[in-house]
Amino acid sequence: MKNLNIGLYIIFAWILAGLSVQAQINPGRMLTGKVIDSYTKEAVPAASVSVVETGKGMITDTTGEFMIMLPPDKFVHINISHLGYYDYTIEISDRKDTSISIAVYLVPKNIELETVLVTGNHTHSKFEEISNLNGLVEGVDLQKNLGLTLASTLKNETGIAIRSMGPAPARPVFRGLGGDRILFTEDGARTSDLSATSPDHALTIEPFSITRADVIRGPRTLLFSPVTIGGVINVIRHDIPVEAHDGLSASAGSYFESANNGALIGGNADYGFGSIVIKGSMTTRSTGDLYTPGGKLKNSYSNITGLGSGISVIEPGGFAGYSYRSIDMEYGIPGGFVGAHPNGVKISVFRNVHSFKTSLNFNSDFLHNGTLHINRSFYRHKEFERDDVIGAEFKILDYSGYLNFEHHLFGFNEDGVIGVSGQYRDFEIGGFVFTPKSVSKNLALYFWQPFNYERLSFEFSGRINRDIITPEKEKQAKIGYIRERDFVTYSFAVSSIYEITKSLFGGLSLSRSSRVPTIEELFSEGPHLAAYSYETGNPNLSSEHGYGAEVFVYFKTDNFYTITNFYYFQLNSFIIPRNSGEINYQTFLPVYTTQGVDAVIKGIEVQSEYTPVRGTTISAKLAFTEGNMDSGAAMPQIPPAKLYLELQQQIWKGATIDLGWELAAPQEKVDNFETATAGYGLLNFGFRQSFSVGQFTGLFSAGVDNILNIEYRNHLSRVKSVMPEAGRNLRTTLKIYFE
Repeated sequence: MKNLNIGLYIIFAWILAGLSVQAQINPGRMLTGKVIDSYTKEAVPAASVSVVETGKGMITDTTGEFMIMLPPDKFVHINISHLGYYDYTIEISDRKDTSISIAVYLVPKNIELETVLVTGNHTHSKFEEISNLNGLVEGVDLQKNLGLTLASTLKNETGIAIRSMGPAPARPVFRGLGGDRILFTEDGARTSDLSATSPDHALTIEPFSITRADVIRGPRTLLFSPVTIGGVINVIRHDIPVEAHDGLSASAGSYFESANNGALIGGNADYGFGSIVIKGSMTTRSTGDLYTPGGKLKNSYSNITGLGSGISVIEPGGFAGYSYRSIDMEYGIPGGFVGAHPNGVKISVFRNVHSFKTSLNFNSDFLHNGTLHINRSFYRHKEFERDDVIGAEFKILDYSGYLNFEHHLFGFNEDGVIGVSGQYRDFEIGGFVFTPKSVSKNLALYFWQPFNYERLSFEFSGRINRDIITPEKEKQAKIGYIRERDFVTYSFAVSSIYEITKSLFGGLSLSRSSRVPTIEELFSEGPHLAAYSYETGNPNLSSEHGYGAEVFVYFKTDNFYTITNFYYFQLNSFIIPRNSGEINYQTFLPVYTTQGVDAVIKGIEVQSEYTPVRGTTISAKLAFTEGNMDSGAAMPQIPPAKLYLELQQQIWKGATIDLGWELAAPQEKVDNFETATAGYGLLNFGFRQSFSVGQFTGLFSAGVDNILNIEYRNHLSRVKSVMPEAGRNLRTTLKIYFE
C-alpha cells in the first residue's frame, strides 16, 4: 500500500503541475450569484446553473447561491433552470473582470404575470423543496461540514446520529435505525459492503471526492430499497460522466484535523473532446490514534486510498459509459479492556466495482427516458488478531443492476418512474466464525408517481421483492436448522402536501415497510473479536415489516422557514442483536443473540432558519426519538435528543464565520446490559473563504470542534465505557477548481 500511495502522490503532483501551467496560459473568471423566485423573492435551492458553451455546471445550495468558473475572454451564456420555473439564459460579456456577481430571478410556471393563475407544478415543487431542505448536502454546505468519514460529514443533519467503534468504522444512523434500514448508494448503485452488519465494519465511501449527498426519505426510497421507515443516502460523484464538454476540468484539495493528526489529499480531472469525456480521481488519507480528554484511544488509526476512473460517450439522445472504482482500507479497532481483544484488532478492507450505465431519451409522448445500470463488485474484509492470524475473513462477489423508465402514463400530470432491479450476492466467511457460505438472490419491481391537483400534491410508490437465501449445505447447527429461505415482501408509501396558504403547508405520509433478514442475522455463529461479541443468528427469523405515519408542517416567509415532522412506526418482527447477558465460556465474549421483536419508534424533528438581515443566518435543528419493545423494555442503541444551533455571519465578500452549539440530552432509557450516557454541550467555530486567482477558484475552510475540550460520550459508541469522544479538534479544508 505504501508504494501505491507514493505513486498516487506523484500523480497528484503531476495534476497540480498541469493546473499551474494551464492557469498561466489561460486565466479564467469566477461567476458567483444567487437564484431567486421572482414572485416570492425567496432563494431557489437545487436550481441547475450551467455554461451553455461548455456544458459545465452546478446546483445552487440551500441559500440559492452558486459559484462557477467561466472560460476566459469569451462571450458565454449561462442557463438557469428549475422544476416549476421557466428557464432563463443570461449573456456574460468578454470583460476582463476576474470576479463577476449576478442575481437571477426565475419566473414560476404557476404564475401568469397578468392573471396570477396557480397551477399544479407549484405544489409538486414543494416535495423537492422540502426534500432538499431536509437532506441535500452539496456545494458550500458540503465543504463546511466535510469530515474524514461520511458519518462525520453528515453528523449535523437533522435526525442523523453516528454508530462507531472509533473514528474509522463510523456509520450514520437515522431516527435510531441502522443496519440495512439505511441504504448507501454511489451514483445510485449499492455499495455492497458489510458496514450494515456490525459496528466494526467501515463504510467504504470516501466523502472528499463526492459532489453531493442526498438523504432520501418517503416514497422515493422505494426506488432503491423496500425499507420506508429508514432512508437512502445517495452520494454523487458522476464517475460515469453525464455532461459533454470540451477541454480539461479538474479539482484538487486537502484536509487536515488535529484530533488524530489526520491528513488527506485528493484530486479529480476530466477531459472532454467531441462526444467523449474521460475522468479520473484519487484520494489518499492517513490518521493516527484519536486524542481525547481522557487520553489516547489506542489502535484507532486508519489508512485509506481510493481510485476512480470513467469514460462516457455523450450524444443529444443519451449516453453510455463505464467506470471503475476501488478503495483500499486499513484501520484499527481499539482493545486492551474487558470484552475486547488484548491488543486490539487490525482490519484490512478492499472493494472494487465495475459499472456500466446507459441512458436513452425516447421521442415519445409516453416514455421519456430509459436508464440501465449494471455493477460488479468484489469485497474482501480481513480481521487480524495478530499480524499473521486472521480471526474472521469475509468475501463478497456481488452483481446488481436496475432498469428504470421515466414515463408520462395513465393520465397523470407529472412524470413517474417504473423499474426492475436484481442482485446476486455470493457470501463467504472464513476464520473462527462458523457462518456457512451462502448465496442470496433478489428481484424487485417498483414504481414512483407524483400527481398534482390544484393546491394538493401527491407522491405514491410501491415495491415488491423476492429474496432467496441459500446456504452451501443444509445442516443442523446449535442455533437451529440451517436451510434455504424464500421471502416475498411488499412495501408502499404515499405522501401528500396541501397548500393551506402561500406561506403554510401541511403534509401526511403513510407507509408499509419490509426487510428480509441478512445472511449474518440468519446463520452467524461464532466469535467476532473486532465487535467484542460472540454472535448467534436465528435461521427461523421472519421478515420484518411495519407501518408508519408521519405528519409535517412547513411554514415560510421571505426570511424564515421551519419544518416540523412527527413520526410513528409500528414494527413487527423487528430484527435486532441483543446482549443476552451470557458469556461464551471458550472466548469470554458476551453472547449477542439475533431476535425478532415487536416495537414502536416515535419522535419529532424540527428544522428552522431565520435571516434577520442579509448576510446573517440563524438556524436550529432538533431531533428526538424514542423506541420501546412490546416487553416494555427500551430498544437498544437509540440516540438521545439532540439540538444544534448555528449562527452564520458574512464578514466580507466571500467570507463567512459559523458559531455552532451542539446539545445532547442524557440517554437513560436503555436496554438490558446497555450503558446510559450523560448529556453534554459542545461549542464549535468555523470560517470559510471563497477566492479566485486567474483560472483558479477555490474555497478554504477552517474550524474548531469542541472548542472548550469537553469530555463527552457518544451513546452509540461501542468504546464509550473506555474512552470519551475527541476533544478540541482543528479542521482545515482547501479545495481548488479550474476549467
